[in-house]
Amino acid sequence: GNYGGRQPSLPARPFKPQRNSAMPVPYADRFPFRRIAAWSAGTYWLALLLIMHMPLKREQKYLPATFADADKLTHLGAYGLFAALLCWAFDERRQLRPEARPRSRIVGLLGGIAFLAAYGIIDERTQPWTGRDCNLPDYIADVIGATLGTTAYALWTWRRRVAR
Repeated sequence: GNYGGRQPSLPARPFKPQRNSAMPVPYADRFPFRRIAAWSAGTYWLALLLIMHMPLKREQKYLPATFADADKLTHLGAYGLFAALLCWAFDERRQLRPEARPRSRIVGLLGGIAFLAAYGIIDERTQPWTGRDCNLPDYIADVIGATLGTTAYALWTWRRRVAR
């Protein structure tokens, strides 16, 4: 077009959704939360990957007999937190689509458990490369942790939605 010899200027402020935009009002101000959720899940995954594959010293390999199953609780807690962070990240992303049905949320939660179960297999199968043990009880603790973390997130968000 003809701008009278001038180029159109760009807005001085960064883009901020307006109330009359196509995006629904409750979700218009949630951009920082989506970024925080995605970065939290990604950073935690990287930390989990490094910690779970860090070689153990010989004396650390066997825990005292008083609490021999602390390793299983570690797996359970680590995968539970990972599942909750993934659910938060994907739930924030899902809220961009207000037309999404509640059934898609359930499918997403179950898909998250399946994803973490598959990741748990890969995690356990690659641990012997760094001198750690690959065993079935650790994998079971991973899956239980993912299920508990997903369930806790689903109940927490459901309770918050009902309270509104």
